[in-house]
Amino acid sequence: MEEEDAKGDTGEEKTAEMFRALARLPLAAVRSMGGAVRVASYSEAAADEAARKAASAASMVLPETLEGILDLDKVSEVPREDLVEGWRAHHLDKDGVVCATVGGEVGAKLASRVVESPRFVVPIPRDQGFVTVLLEGRRVEETQALDVWYTFLHTYQQYGGQAAPVMATRYYYDLAESKDLVLMRGGVDTMAISVEEAQYLGNQTSIFYLQDDKYTPFVHTFNHQPDSFNFEAILESLDLTLPTSG
Repeated sequence: MEEEDAKGDTGEEKTAEMFRALARLPLAAVRSMGGAVRVASYSEAAADEAARKAASAASMVLPETLEGILDLDKVSEVPREDLVEGWRAHHLDKDGVVCATVGGEVGAKLASRVVESPRFVVPIPRDQGFVTVLLEGRRVEETQALDVWYTFLHTYQQYGGQAAPVMATRYYYDLAESKDLVLMRGGVDTMAISVEEAQYLGNQTSIFYLQDDKYTPFVHTFNHQPDSFNFEAILESLDLTLPTSG
């Protein structure tokens, strides 16, 4: 028991330090709201997480299971290529909804790395610079799903666990083995970000979590060695720069 407690303490310390790393991001990167930015402590975030995530899932209308979208019995007879095309067509005209498909192996790698490194920050380019988004993910074992939420970092730093996400996505793994297919559906707050920006976030998630030369120095470092995290290096990789003060 003592060994397990020690490991648990180490994990909590790393997570707390990760939140402190958020506090060290330049104010220009987090877009402070007219005053000092308050960073939620780890304990505050943990206490509010369940309520916030439940509310976001409801507001984004993401079915808990793939059966809420597809008849899995009938799907078993459908060729993989037709499933991919049908998934895209099904979501094409839905307002505030994005979708994607990945292979089973790629989906497994994404899930493994999100579990290992559940948080990251992604800047979205905008006309006057960029806005920074906090990514949070978790594996939902009982429903064979991976949930990834995206929240404006300045909102998260102001409201902590009560901050509402601008996008919530769910990856369904029901067909990963039988069809080598993982299906993603996302709900977007189009008052906060455009569908194009939502797609950009999804693409950057894939790039930073699936490419080793991005995951190791950026995502893994952010979660496990936050003191060494270099936000400006991310900006450089995306051809973005911090605005100058004055």
